[in-house]
Order: sequence, then structure tokens, then C-alpha cells
Amino acid sequence: MNGYASFRILICLGFLIPSYALSQGTIKGTVRDSLDGTTLIGANVYAVGTAIGSATDREGTFRIAGIPPGPYTIRVSYIGYRMKEEPVTIGMDDVVLDIHLVPDILETEEVVVTGQLRGQMAAINQQITSNTIVSIVSEEKIKELPDANAAEAIGRLPGVSILRAGGEAS
Repeated sequence: MNGYASFRILICLGFLIPSYALSQGTIKGTVRDSLDGTTLIGANVYAVGTAIGSATDREGTFRIAGIPPGPYTIRVSYIGYRMKEEPVTIGMDDVVLDIHLVPDILETEEVVVTGQLRGQMAAINQQITSNTIVSIVSEEKIKELPDANAAEAIGRLPGVSILRAGGEAS
């Protein structure tokens, strides 16, 4: 291939690439609460059935660029709100959406919270009222840790080193 033929191929490719790049569309917009109009930070916005999507920024706005032309369903979701879908057709012009999400109640399974306050609180109070710098580990906390013995539990404290014999701390 001579230099002139390769130059003609480059010129042809130069005309094809920009026309393809121009055929890409953009979706942009804002996601808001339907009750008070506040913007929602971090809402998920994506085209259903594709890997094309984005999340809203600190102002509640999003921008998804480089979308091939055609019809899409845009899904917007945010925890604590009903999911919303909007049909759009991508062409040469930007598509601008103003999405208003309706608050929704989330139902989950029961969550049980337990605590061991008494022993740990006594240890914390001893540390606070001490005249010197001390680290105290309560009996309850030692039982809670996954250590083989008390020496390994104390080895978790800053500035404490332990010796190991037969794999266990002493």
C-alpha cells in the first residue's frame, strides 16, 4: 500500500469517527423528594438491561453520557423511596429528566441489639479516674473476645507484648 492510499483511509476514518461520536446521547437531570422537593444525594439512576448508569451528586443532579441512540427505560432508586421508571428515547439532543420519588416504608426482619455495659463501664470509669495512664480490660470483655486465654486478650492492648510457648500466649 502506498502512502497516498493509507492517507485516503485515514481521511475516511476521520470522517466516520466524529459522526459516530455525535450519535451518542446524554441523559441528565435531578432527583427530588416528591413531598418537599429536596434533592436526593446518591440516588441510583440507570438504563434497565444495560450497564449504563450514574448516581446523583451533592446537588441531586446526574449526567449519563455516551448512550447509543434508541429507546430506554430509566430506573431511579433510593433507599426509603419507591423506585420509579421513566421511558426515554435517546437521539441527538440531551434528554433532561426531573424525577420526583415518593417516600416508602421499608419493612425488615427484627433486629436484636444486646450489650454488656456493666463490666465494661466499670473498666472505663477506672481508666478515667486513674492518676496514671492505664488500660483496663473487663472480665466480660475478655470472655467476649475470641482469644484462647486471658494473656492473648491482654496482648491486644497497646504497648503490651506477649511471649508464645506452644502456640499460646503467656
